[in-house]
Amino acid sequence: MRVLMVSKALVAGTSQRKLEEIARCPDIELTLVTPEYWLSDDGSKQMLERLYTSGYRMIVTPMALNGNFHLHYYPQLGQIMRDVRPEVVHIDEEPYNFATFHAMRLAEQVKARALFFTWQNLYRT
Repeated sequence: MRVLMVSKALVAGTSQRKLEEIARCPDIELTLVTPEYWLSDDGSKQMLERLYTSGYRMIVTPMALNGNFHLHYYPQLGQIMRDVRPEVVHIDEEPYNFATFHAMRLAEQVKARALFFTWQNLYRT
């Protein structure tokens, strides 16, 4: 199964360990899409760290509106999806972010199933 994961959080090398574990599954062909850096609130850049990279492909792509948690997105994601042809798109973002909406719509266009995962559990009204 071809799985495409989209995540800004995985610029942090320690977070990439889970990808190595997923990639160890015999029927999984995993590709990560992540930016070269994330622009932090204080203006500093959290640069991509490549710590746990075995067993999967990493595509580093530009991000529009980098640093804006709710409005950022990946302008080249549509082309990446057409090239990778994922069966599943795993979006590592909050449900109300534009990046989530954008990736889910693009997944629909390539007939991939899409899901999102978030650590946030705040009640929103």
